[in-house]
Amino acid sequence: MICPDLVKSRFEKSFASYDAHAAVQADISAELFAQWQRQRPQAGRLLELGCGTGNLTRRLAGLIGLENVYLNDLCRQSAGLTALFPAGCARFLAGDMESVALPQDLDAVVSASAVQWANDLPRLLGRCADSLKRGGWLVLSSFGPQHYAETKALTGIGLTYYSLEQYCDWLAPQFDIVCTQQTLRRLVFAQPSMVLAHMRHTGVSGVQRTPWSRRQLRAFEADYTARFGSGAGVPLTYHPLLLLARKK
Repeated sequence: MICPDLVKSRFEKSFASYDAHAAVQADISAELFAQWQRQRPQAGRLLELGCGTGNLTRRLAGLIGLENVYLNDLCRQSAGLTALFPAGCARFLAGDMESVALPQDLDAVVSASAVQWANDLPRLLGRCADSLKRGGWLVLSSFGPQHYAETKALTGIGLTYYSLEQYCDWLAPQFDIVCTQQTLRRLVFAQPSMVLAHMRHTGVSGVQRTPWSRRQLRAFEADYTARFGSGAGVPLTYHPLLLLARKK
């Protein structure tokens, strides 16, 4: 069970460092937005779930025809992103995306690298469907089963990452799938401690409830190097998923 308060605390602590360390997430947001814009969507009323530091939000702010924008996040620092939009256009919805009241009759629900934090992902996707008008867009990115494979193999700790096929199965009753995409991307670090620092700076240590002892840390670093290391360093795998769908 993911604890929203713990996730909120970890992301608030990493808020200032996030953008400097989240190049992959920034690339994902850019690609997600580009794929959606190729569909020439009309979106007067839009909700972004998990807007974070605004990687996707800043792109949304350039859309023509926006009337009502709702930005959601656990972290109250994200509220400042409403200033990217014309006065009176944007409203911040603070809280857990699984329980916060969602606006209705939306033209689009968008989310980049956030929905994987849901405890009940099928229910969250159902909430998104209920908030959309017919023909409305669901535009999201998440991560697949190979995401952070190295750290999860060694520790057994991490989120449950679902396949693109599973997302499509969940959405099929209420959506027409328009576009899907998945890739693998591996970052290489000089040593395992830098992997942990990277994850901490991007908030993804939010499922680790207790800190490691020095002995545990040394064991992790030795195991990581032995199992995954090479002359170039040690890898960390990203497995981004992109999905565009329209409500039936």
